[in-house]
Amino acid sequence: MTDNRLTDIASTCVSYRPGHHVHFTQARKSLLEGGQSPIAASVVVHPDGLVELHGEHLNNTMWTHDPERLRLRLRDTDARGEWRPRYGVLSVNDYLFNLAKISERSACISRAEAVQARDGFLRTCGGYFHHDGRRWRW
Repeated sequence: MTDNRLTDIASTCVSYRPGHHVHFTQARKSLLEGGQSPIAASVVVHPDGLVELHGEHLNNTMWTHDPERLRLRLRDTDARGEWRPRYGVLSVNDYLFNLAKISERSACISRAEAVQARDGFLRTCGGYFHHDGRRWRW
């Protein structure tokens, strides 16, 4: 298995919910905003996506939708990372992972499901949406 390969389910996921992909704004704020220093942590990843974080004043169990990708990145770091709790971001070797509380776990969303949900929402709003300043009708 190569470093670029994602698990089948996670590779088709387009969700930015907690535990899924890191959104640009979340990444930017977690890296640039002051007020909270990252916490050095040892990381244990379980096949079901549970992630144990242990460090000074830190003993959390979180969740990721792609445990294999996180495990691959931890391979070169002696299972160490930096936890940024304010934004739910774990940094491992310059890769960011969005971790969720156990109570916030959610299913992956495929691109087709996301488009279907968007289209359903637009239909309930009368079918209009704006694109490049123009109105389109369903």
